[in-house]
Amino acid sequence: VKDGQIVGVAGAMTDERGGKTVPSVHWVGVHPDQQRRGLGRALMARVINVYARAGEKPVYLHTQSWSWAAVRLYAGMGFALMRRDTFKDYENQYALALELLALRLPPEEVEALARQSVE
Repeated sequence: VKDGQIVGVAGAMTDERGGKTVPSVHWVGVHPDQQRRGLGRALMARVINVYARAGEKPVYLHTQSWSWAAVRLYAGMGFALMRRDTFKDYENQYALALELLALRLPPEEVEALARQSVE
């Protein structure tokens, strides 16, 4: 909140995966005027802490294939791309994601994301 205005949001929710309820992160966003100040990282840390206190892991999140800044943030916080699997009713677009990330990120970052990916 800045001057009484909400400038960021992140939600701790649950979704279905393989017939079970799993913790998930939704709606992470920071107002464009307030980006690049660490607010997204702080919001993510807050949500992850909610799950950590409850002993719930792993935590899932979905992001758009083209959202390279978000993927970079999430990877830096320990999240990994999923090669094949998914949760909720999201389509896994792993190959497309790597192609699009390769257009924006240095090759070594894309290679690291691919190496750290999970099934």
